Amino acid sequence: MVLLFFRRVFMLAALGQVSSLAAQSWQEPFVWQLDYSGLSLVKAKQRSYSLGKGPECELLEVLHGPAPHKRFEIQGFFALEACAGAAAAPHPVPPFSQDTMYLLLRVDHPKRPLLPTPGTGMIPVSHRITAFGSLHSMFPMYAPESFLISGLKAWLERDSAAMQSLLNPLWELPCSAPGGANDSLFYMQVLGLAWAGDLALPVPRRFLQQAWESAHPPMRWGGIWAAAGLSVKERADFWQDGLMHPDWTDVEQFLAVQGLMRLGHPYPDSVKESVMFQRVSDRPTQLPLGVQDPRYCTRFGSVKSFLNLWKAQEKP
Repeated sequence: MVLLFFRRVFMLAALGQVSSLAAQSWQEPFVWQLDYSGLSLVKAKQRSYSLGKGPECELLEVLHGPAPHKRFEIQGFFALEACAGAAAAPHPVPPFSQDTMYLLLRVDHPKRPLLPTPGTGMIPVSHRITAFGSLHSMFPMYAPESFLISGLKAWLERDSAAMQSLLNPLWELPCSAPGGANDSLFYMQVLGLAWAGDLALPVPRRFLQQAWESAHPPMRWGGIWAAAGLSVKERADFWQDGLMHPDWTDVEQFLAVQGLMRLGHPYPDSVKESVMFQRVSDRPTQLPLGVQDPRYCTRFGSVKSFLNLWKAQEKP
């Protein structure tokens, strides 16, 4: 009941924020595309808000990174990219959706730190439940506060040992689905898969297999990304097979080619290359966002364009 209540409260607050930003749109990156180095994780309370100045905050706790001032204002973003044809005016920083929130900040100026984007960096907490999209903000994961904050600290510190000890219990249970008593477990498992993929931590093959076969996109995407923790040959085979599979979506193939490039895998032979180029799309990779969402215009290069980029990087 608590989780359901929090989800409803968060969704209503988010709708209010979206409506205030609806005249503008922006490119919302995957979380792993952000420059995490130098980011701070803090807990803060909103003291006041104005559209021109943004939230005025009181610092409650610093969990990682440089500390902002005891009283600070959030006036902008450091990773914001407007979509083509979008209004050039600065995007307003939305008010807190909850009185107290965790924040991911870049503290270049202690009195005026910056958020990554309007969709990333503000982490609401209510009844000890938090909401954070560890893969992309379009999929907020509602997880226990202690779990999320421990995971975020380990992710920011690139502490593989701390992350592995946090995630190991999740892999001992079957891959879950949202709804009912398993809601919290589902969200924690998706968060864990994204973090494991970022740090290339091992996840049992049996669990990954269940994630890959899931009917729920966040679990399936997280499982594809977490293949980074397999052996070099296993993950290369899995991702390359996905690039040749007729049933993989553009986003899934985008994650596969990004994984291959990020971890420095060699470009495939001419036989696989031929099949890949027949299977993958030359359309921009677009996320399944609704037209009322200001992130709707988010697009990445086509999977085919990334194959060409990967090939070009291989040339001596």
